[in-house]
Parts: sequence; structure tokens; C-alpha cells
Amino acid sequence: MKVGLIAALVLSLVANAYLGTRFFLEHQTEQSRDINAALRTLQDRNKDGDSRAGPSDQPDASVSAADFSGRQTLPPAGYANLLLKNVRFYWTDAIFADVELANATLKSSSADGLVDFDAPQQLEIHLQRARVGMDYSVLEGMMNGPVFGHGTSHVRNMKMDSIPDPDGPGSLLRIRGELELITWLDFEMLASVQAGQNRDLLVKAQQIESLGLPFVKGLMGSVGLELESLIVPAKGSGVFVQGNTIRISLPEFFPSPRVVADVESVDVQDKGLLIAMKGKAASAADMRRLPDPSARHYLYAAGRFVKFGPLRLIATSLQMIDTSPEDPFHFHMQKYFRQLDRSRARVQLDGRVRVWLLDYDKL
Repeated sequence: MKVGLIAALVLSLVANAYLGTRFFLEHQTEQSRDINAALRTLQDRNKDGDSRAGPSDQPDASVSAADFSGRQTLPPAGYANLLLKNVRFYWTDAIFADVELANATLKSSSADGLVDFDAPQQLEIHLQRARVGMDYSVLEGMMNGPVFGHGTSHVRNMKMDSIPDPDGPGSLLRIRGELELITWLDFEMLASVQAGQNRDLLVKAQQIESLGLPFVKGLMGSVGLELESLIVPAKGSGVFVQGNTIRISLPEFFPSPRVVADVESVDVQDKGLLIAMKGKAASAADMRRLPDPSARHYLYAAGRFVKFGPLRLIATSLQMIDTSPEDPFHFHMQKYFRQLDRSRARVQLDGRVRVWLLDYDKL
């Protein structure tokens, strides 16, 4: 009887091992088919001579979110879907924005269709729906540096904050600094900030004071003292002065990867500007495709060919999750590899990847 029992146990173990091996091989075969299909797509795109000489202004209409309920449906090579939640996104140490929640598409101009986070000059972030905060300290640094930091700008030492609008609800942007009018004079400008029509912000001067003498915008225009004749932004900075309006073009204003977005509204707040972008918000189905939908702060990317430093994703997705949820996730586009060095990762059975990262400012 013991011999029969042992034989039955052996047969059971062999059967379970066979079934487990068969399931694993079938799963691997399905993944291999997906990867091979993605590789064929890239090869076909290259054969067709798609040189990707430069990114267009509009996202490709064929871009769609990843569907992990069964066979994967991903954007074409050269694109990646992005979801950001409570992320402080750094272009450089001094230039960052706070993203509350964003649905976006990352577009690459690389000829091989690779979305390479190590080549930001080849990337564009097409924000489809987002709320983005710009701190006044960041705006001050950009205005005093790349925009008006040259020798013939006639303006310097700008500081920004907000004050209540005396003529209505909301707040006005207050800019203080020095203007060069024969000599350097202190000035203060009050301005409204609103969405433009060409992916830009419009900073419209309401009043300027210098040496205690107020010049409302109508009087300034009548005597030829418009902002346009007083201050000169650097070429290529994304900032233009037209009459008494400072126009900030978002695609040119930020470093690479540049931001392409239609501005819906701008709210002047105590610590900075809150900018709402037009577009399609992430759906409930999009959120369910996250490896960890319960994560409070994260950056998620899904695509056919995506590279994060040593990590190469082929027809799958990666969710970078904040290890300190008490504050926003600080992600540095130029130095994220330092964050990867202090990370831990988990690869799920379906190929999706979760990586837990330390905030950049806590390294």
C-alpha cells in the first residue's frame, strides 16, 4: 500500500510540473509574439523611410493607452503613453514644475523609434490634460537668466509674487525689479495672467510704477513708453513682448523635453501660477492598467520601445513609484539614473514593471 501511495504522489508531482512548465512556456510564447510583433513594426517603419526629421505640433491620432487586459495594445514605435500624479518634474536643478495629475503622450524624433529618456532633446511631452504648478522662484530664475539675463535686456533682478486684484476677484501678478532708463530705476508692475490662443500665457500689464510715479497702460501707450520699447527678451527664449503684453510660448520656454499643450486657464496663486491644460483626461480604464493603481505619487510610461538608463522596455510598461508618499514624487529628467541607483524593482508575470524610487531631493 505504501508503494502505491508513493507512486501516486510521484505521478501527481510529475503532472503538476508538466502543467506548470506548459503554462510558463505558453505565457512566454505569448510574450515573445508580442515582442516580435513590436520588432516587426519598428522594422517596417524603418523600411518605409520614416526619417522622423522633427516632431509635429500635434500628437499622432493613432496614439492610444495601453490595454493589459489580454493582448497588449500600445502606441506605435516612437511614442509612449505617460501618466503623472503628484510629481515634481525637474528639467534642471533650477527648473521644475509640480504636476498634480496629467495624461500625456511622449513623442520621440529618433529615427529608430526609441523613446529614450537619456536623449531629452529628441522628446516632446504632449500634455492632453493636466494641472501644472509653476513656482515663482522658478519663473524668477528663468526670467533673470535665459530670458532677460543678457546685457541689452534693460531689466534685471526681477522678483515675483501676487496681490489681491483691487478691481475684482482673484489676484494679480506683481513683478518688481530694476529698469534701465538712462540709469537703473526700481519698478513695480501689476499684471493679469491668462491663456493665449497659441499654446502660450499672456502677462498683461495693468500698471507700472517707477520712483512712485504710476503709468497705467493707456498712458504708457500714448507717450510711447510701452513694455515693448523698454525690455528686450533673448531670442529663442520663448518670451516675446508685444505692446504691454509679455507672451510666454510654452513649447519654447522650457528646456528639453519641450512641452506641447493647449492652455485652458491660469490661476495666479500665492506661491505661483496654476496652469490647466486642455485635452482628454485619463479614463478609469487607463488607471486600471497601472501596475499599482493605489500608488499616491508616480510616473507611468507604456510603449513599444522605451529606455530608462539601463532599463529597456519592449512592448510593456513601467511605473515609477515614490517611496516617501508624504510629499510629491521628485523626478529629475537629467539625473534620474541617480534615483535608479537607489531603487528596487519588481517584474510582474505579464511583463509590467514597478520601480520604487527615492525622491531626487532626498538623495
